[in-house]
Amino acid sequence: MLCGATALWHAEPRRLSSRLSFAAALLGVAFSAASCERKSAPTATTRAAATASAPKLSAPAPAASAPAIDDEADESNVLEERRAPGGKLAGIEIGQVIEVGPAGAASAGADGVVMVTRAGEVLHLLPERLKAPIERPAADFAATARGPALADDFAYFVLEGKLVRRRIDGASAIETLTDDARSGARVSALPKSGKQPAAVAYITRADAEGTSVAKLWINGRTLTLTVEGAGASSVALVRTGDSKVLALSIDGRSAMTPVHARPLDLEAAEPRAGSDHVVWVAGSAEALTEIVAGSDGPHAWGFLPIAKDVSHFGLAELALPLGGQGDAEVSWRLYDNGIDMAPISAARICGSLLVAYARPLAAQPQAPQALVLSRPGKSETAVVVTARAFANASLAGGKDTGGLLVYVADRRTFALPLRCRP
Repeated sequence: MLCGATALWHAEPRRLSSRLSFAAALLGVAFSAASCERKSAPTATTRAAATASAPKLSAPAPAASAPAIDDEADESNVLEERRAPGGKLAGIEIGQVIEVGPAGAASAGADGVVMVTRAGEVLHLLPERLKAPIERPAADFAATARGPALADDFAYFVLEGKLVRRRIDGASAIETLTDDARSGARVSALPKSGKQPAAVAYITRADAEGTSVAKLWINGRTLTLTVEGAGASSVALVRTGDSKVLALSIDGRSAMTPVHARPLDLEAAEPRAGSDHVVWVAGSAEALTEIVAGSDGPHAWGFLPIAKDVSHFGLAELALPLGGQGDAEVSWRLYDNGIDMAPISAARICGSLLVAYARPLAAQPQAPQALVLSRPGKSETAVVVTARAFANASLAGGKDTGGLLVYVADRRTFALPLRCRP
């Protein structure tokens, strides 16, 4: 993260595995501040805000002498954000904030909110159950834990170092899929589609050398996604409109962060991974830096909140080449300051890809934050809520029309309905 537009940088690149393991151990213990100093306990109120402006393959590793970032003086790829007319993003009606319950691992689903307790209990909160906050002790939940990945009728998440799943309706016991997952890491999942079964990507525990890798779980089999000689600190799956599947991952380092893209063949009897490509090299990653993926139909996108250069932090939007073969086109949404927990989510809602991200409202340390909605590559933005700090955000399209935005802020979990409008 950056503090008042300054940062501490390490001279030599090194993997973040030990830092990631340490950060994972902190999840659920205390709510992290969104700037350089830890905040005092935030209030339990978040309100809607007025819209403001706002087989193995070799790894094509970048050269050791490559700079952490090479566009410090280049502003041509920075999006000039502007206020959405009337505070409403075109085609989207933003509903009223709904208080769900205590802060915890929460994700937006097609028909409600899905939460996971510390003990691995899955709570499916349908719209009719959101009329009043759930009455559960805050201690039942890990306040800053990652929300589960949802695919078909299951919630996938990491519990005590194991990749597990459980039916969303709670009608089954926890099922252990693998026992090598890294605690605290986010899981990514795709539902079945045509001949493609459901697929789940996760990050493994660090090995004896301190390196974690990304793996794919599919129909009881696992496939290593990270090529030999590389590592992975975050992974995301995305399916485009033509059913092409890509796995995106980052190898978080303190000097530079390669972004890998790898096409997947999920229809084969044995799932296969195609050639690995480094589509972009970002700057310094933090322990909680994550990559998120989304699709607008024909194209895949990657979203990465990270340092742009020594004095800027923001959201990098990566327009990915078809099949992940080639360099990504990168544009930036600059933040007023850096934040160590930089929640982001993307989903196709009302016919277009939406991105939700938290950013500081000012450059001062401990400045309040805004949760913003926009579309990738577009300057129009809508600030939908403000809070002292956000720990998580999750977008999902609904089964009928519209969608849902779920977020964790100020020690509570909230939901915000999104509806389609002309």
